[in-house]
Amino acid sequence: MLTEQHFTVLTEHLQRFLTTLCADGYHRTGVIDDFSMVTGGSYRTVFMHLRQGKPRKQFVFKVHELQYLSSIIHIVTDQLARYSAAMMDVVTYSISALSSSEYIDPHPNYSKHIQYPQLYEELKAFILK
Repeated sequence: MLTEQHFTVLTEHLQRFLTTLCADGYHRTGVIDDFSMVTGGSYRTVFMHLRQGKPRKQFVFKVHELQYLSSIIHIVTDQLARYSAAMMDVVTYSISALSSSEYIDPHPNYSKHIQYPQLYEELKAFILK
């Protein structure tokens, strides 16, 4: 799983990787919390290494995939920020919803970016399993 710190490293190095790949160069991030990225040379790929236990996981990104990610990274970053900001609202709502037998409206001050009816249904479906 990518942590917030891993995502930050990815966003900070994304443009550098694209520039390096287009120039057939070499770039590598440092190893941070068992996470690193390195260019794949003439294959125009970037290898992402993530070790959480054994075996180490490796993901391969081609240059066109990185270009697409670069074009939408601001959207992903914005969504992650909204998700992080709403986390306590989701937890608080979930505690109330799990003890209720019917849908309850969220508190008016809760994040407007969460679909509470869908969250309620998913929580109840999870409990019924």
